Amino acid sequence: GYLLQTNGTSAPTWVVEPSGGGGGGGMTLISSSVLGTTTASVTFSSIPGTYNCLQVVGVGRVGGSNYGEFCNVQFNGDTGANYIDEIIYAIWNVTPSGVTSGNAATSVRLFAVTGGNSTGGEAGSFTFNIPAYAGTSFQKQANGQGSFTQSGASGGVQTYTTAGQWVNTAAITSIKLF
Repeated sequence: GYLLQTNGTSAPTWVVEPSGGGGGGGMTLISSSVLGTTTASVTFSSIPGTYNCLQVVGVGRVGGSNYGEFCNVQFNGDTGANYIDEIIYAIWNVTPSGVTSGNAATSVRLFAVTGGNSTGGEAGSFTFNIPAYAGTSFQKQANGQGSFTQSGASGGVQTYTTAGQWVNTAAITSIKLF
């Protein structure tokens, strides 16, 4: 795994976690995927139920003709209308910011990345968390945040905060990003 480290006077940097880490409240890398070619989706499966919270972190971009795209997430292969989301976003130099939501959707939008219409080399970054993902008493809640560059007509950076719900009490064992 990696840790964000700072000496208090310089910008933080990512460093490799020292051996023996991951216990006592530390983070443990369960899986990672680095894509070398255009891919329609990525699925993380066989997620163990031994942790308290899942965190997904990524950097990427998508094709298409937009400057940025909100992407979709499904849990445990559920393609039914069992997802709810709410997104609050702000666009550089545009007032006011916006809100969008989805109800009874077939996936939840928890992150966005730079689109194909933006300048090459630009990407979006995101993080989303799923607390109590392994429990079976409550429907699953997730929250995320991130930003992406949208060069071109509007320019600047768009930032957002998301909240989503999978209307199911099953433990999460797989996550599909698309």
